[in-house]
Amino acid sequence: MDKRIRFKRTLLKVASPSLQSLGYEFVELPEWAGVGSFFFRKHLGNNVYAFISFDLLRWHPSSSGAESMPRRFRVTLWRNIGDQPKLGYGDDSYEGWLNVPLSYLLWAMLGIKVYPSQYYQWEFFTSENLEVQLRDAVEKLVQYGIPWLENPASRNP
Repeated sequence: MDKRIRFKRTLLKVASPSLQSLGYEFVELPEWAGVGSFFFRKHLGNNVYAFISFDLLRWHPSSSGAESMPRRFRVTLWRNIGDQPKLGYGDDSYEGWLNVPLSYLLWAMLGIKVYPSQYYQWEFFTSENLEVQLRDAVEKLVQYGIPWLENPASRNP
């Protein structure tokens, strides 16, 4: 089975119950799924949407020792006008535009240093380990990330 499909299935199993209970829906965005990014979305009103992306990071199996290297993912919080996440440096028409990695939010913006760096990426070797890492990320999302993301006063660093 393709690594992106396995990641998506595990993500839906682990993250969907908590995120759906907070009003987020998993959305299929084929242009993003092809690169390993999977989104949950919530309409906040006035055509403003919050997004949470889980990004399976690239892995190069041909590199030396790659079999013993962990896979990685990151979590990014987005907010913009419209029902699709927007890349770039923001939407000039909306001052509340956000695009912040969860680890950066915790470490640099909130001062919660539960990970070794502000650029932390969750690592996993097995499906079981992936579930543990996803649970950890979802716990931090629910406790810190989502309240910050949904706060209209929140701004990019």
